Amino acid sequence: YHDIPWKSLLFMTGEIIYGGRVTDDWDRRCLISILQRYYTPEVMDDGYAFSESDIYASPPDGTLRSIRRHIEDLPYVDDSEVFGMGPNANIAFELGETQKILSTILDIQPRTVGSAGGKSQDQIAS
Repeated sequence: YHDIPWKSLLFMTGEIIYGGRVTDDWDRRCLISILQRYYTPEVMDDGYAFSESDIYASPPDGTLRSIRRHIEDLPYVDDSEVFGMGPNANIAFELGETQKILSTILDIQPRTVGSAGGKSQDQIAS
């Protein structure tokens, strides 16, 4: 394509691919607002900043190797700033992940049942 259909890409991603999973109208508006930072002709400009810190920027035009190197230099864990959100978004995410981990740990803990003279769980497993 010589002309990239930005509006169509935004609609497909925001309304069809992700939009079907987002049921709240305000959340959908937030999603579209975030995606508009990525689905814009300015993305094609060298150094287009996706965040205020310029950590996340479009790579300069170059070879496949240079673009891969640019991607490899990005932080391993995405900061919330790349999505236009503040540090509280990271805190909320990390609290949710902690709850999931603790819940999983509790779910896989062996259950002890009081019975005299029965086999231990290790004996049953072997």
